[in-house]
Amino acid sequence: MKRVLSLLLSAGLCISLMGCNNNLTVKQPVATDPPESVAPTTAVTPDPNATPDPATEPIDFTKNIVEYASGLSQDTVLLTVNEETIPADVFLYLLFSGYTQFQYTYYMYTGQTLPDVSLYSADLEADTVTTLVYYSTLRQKAAELGVLPTEEQLQEIRDGLTQSQGTYTYEQQKTLNGLTDAGMEYVASLNAYYENVLNAVVPEPTDEELENFVYQTKHILLTTIDTSTNEELSDEEKAEKRATIEKLLADLQAVEGEEREKLFEEYMETYSEDGRDTEGHINTDGYEAVVGDMVPEYEEASLALPIGGLSDIVESTYGYHIILRGPVTYRENTKEEYATTYREHQLDTMVADWAADESMTPVKAPELEALDLNSFFIRFSRYYNQLATEYMDAAQAAASDAGTDSDAGSDSGAGTETDAGTDTSTDGQ
Repeated sequence: MKRVLSLLLSAGLCISLMGCNNNLTVKQPVATDPPESVAPTTAVTPDPNATPDPATEPIDFTKNIVEYASGLSQDTVLLTVNEETIPADVFLYLLFSGYTQFQYTYYMYTGQTLPDVSLYSADLEADTVTTLVYYSTLRQKAAELGVLPTEEQLQEIRDGLTQSQGTYTYEQQKTLNGLTDAGMEYVASLNAYYENVLNAVVPEPTDEELENFVYQTKHILLTTIDTSTNEELSDEEKAEKRATIEKLLADLQAVEGEEREKLFEEYMETYSEDGRDTEGHINTDGYEAVVGDMVPEYEEASLALPIGGLSDIVESTYGYHIILRGPVTYRENTKEEYATTYREHQLDTMVADWAADESMTPVKAPELEALDLNSFFIRFSRYYNQLATEYMDAAQAAASDAGTDSDAGSDSGAGTETDAGTDTSTDGQ
């Protein structure tokens, strides 16, 4: 998990994500032609005790977004981590942020909106709990190490929030995100906690540490799965591919140096079943990766090789690999950027160890257990969308009015200046 990236200032959080399809779980009736004649029916009186449909009910803007969407007050404690309590405003803000990000990712991969958010609600809640355990661990470790955010850092955070020149004012951001002043500062200060703990416990990596973290490889892959279905090939097909890759390995082991690298690239182009470009060519430049990027079998074998080393046959969930390790060329990122990634990876590993302590086990409040997540997502989306649209329309109207006033002032001034012999028209500038 990396640093929080200004979630508070992500203008149009929901509006920009395909309108957040507010009817995600509402099955719409199929339109049909009416019959030629319709028998009279008795009017049905709505049941006053029926549960309102969150996708169509009137939005109650007399309530804040948290209260309307969840029925909870903003200060209701929803989670406790080692005696640190997480109020509803922070928890539900992060929950909804995760929902919109997931909705966006789903759309990018499938080209469709979520068919039924209830299928993913439990996972989204679990991800939010994991995120808050991570940051609660960081906050508590910062206190333990004596590296809490300084007053200077906190003041800079407050100034950044209140002086934001983004789409919405500070008060509008609070209203849209359902956060109190304390909630706004909580979320915005997470980066400061992260940086302070990072600097306290993870030094810059040595060259040897970086060499064991960043690696560059080429590989020949013969797949043992049908890539279109992800189903395993038959034993006969696997045996045939195993025999082929054993022959390729023997040929590569028989040569060394530049001759081996040249032959390796020829075999990649001829035999490898890794992805190819639109012209059918393989990526003979290989992969530049860091720890955690590749499947474990591939990563372990790659890091065990010296520069220029050739692996034996490595079997992974994708198939049979032969790996050739080369020097890192830093074509993807600079050495300094990889050093930052290394430090973040080290801190993530440490936080995972700290969070594994029994004292950090999260305790969910009954109010969270009882929350109807599906209705919450729909209500929060509708409230946010409508209010954000009103804010944006008002801002555009104000900007238009300001432009009209400015134009009127310019026209008046232009007449005076023209009389004085000065051309102030747009064309003359």
